[in-house]
Amino acid sequence: MMQCNICIAGVQTWLCTFGKASTIFSSTIKTDQRNNLNRMVNEMNLIRSYSNWRRYRDTVSELNRLSTRELNDLGISRSDIPFVAKKSAVR
Repeated sequence: MMQCNICIAGVQTWLCTFGKASTIFSSTIKTDQRNNLNRMVNEMNLIRSYSNWRRYRDTVSELNRLSTRELNDLGISRSDIPFVAKKSAVR
């Protein structure tokens, strides 16, 4: 029977030929994997939030550059700019 040694988050675990982790470390490995997944999801949410904020800021900036007449042609008043930008940023 051949065994290999792996290290996940600093915990060394021996795997048998069937790939089953020893019961001593299995809960630690599952917890570490869950923590890694949660960290990745949080990072993705942070990136998505930043992306939405940039889209909002860029939309507000572009709409503020337009004249009042151009905004009226689009059917938007100056007081509607934050609402329109927020609506376009959150897709």
